[in-house]
Amino acid sequence: MKLGIFAVDGGNATGLAWGIYDLHAKSVPEALSSREESGSVTTNRKIKRGGKTVVEGGQISDLDQIITIFMIFKEFRKLCEAHGAPCDLVVEDFILLPGSHAGGKDGVASVRIAWGLQGLVAGRMPKQEIVWQTPSQQGGVEDEYLRRHGVWIPGRDHERTCVKHIVVRLNKVLR
Repeated sequence: MKLGIFAVDGGNATGLAWGIYDLHAKSVPEALSSREESGSVTTNRKIKRGGKTVVEGGQISDLDQIITIFMIFKEFRKLCEAHGAPCDLVVEDFILLPGSHAGGKDGVASVRIAWGLQGLVAGRMPKQEIVWQTPSQQGGVEDEYLRRHGVWIPGRDHERTCVKHIVVRLNKVLR
């Protein structure tokens, strides 16, 4: 049995990572090494949608990010279906706490992206559940772990955060 996992780290530059994992793997490292259809992207980089470049670097609107994330997820979900694998959508659940943080819209960008995506998913894929993970849940997955198991993505912080969320999800489903 296989499981597709698509992870989202929302924000001004939203990271995405995905893959299809073998649930018969004896460990998370084994599942990571045998992954299929894996990839990652950050939404403030060049992204094409419908044959047209949507992002050419720089900042894009929240709405464009949400639509782009949804379209990439939708394509990945089709791949999962072709592999006979259910698909988990894991979204970072950013919780704004009192204290120092970016003010204005930047301070809540991840919340806006996550809730916009949730609304679009609920409207277009009503049976698709979202697995919410707090940033602290992936905090136990060190960068060295990603390097050691071949899933380190150089220079892409937000995509690496998503891979850490995938590791957390695999830890739970492989128990």
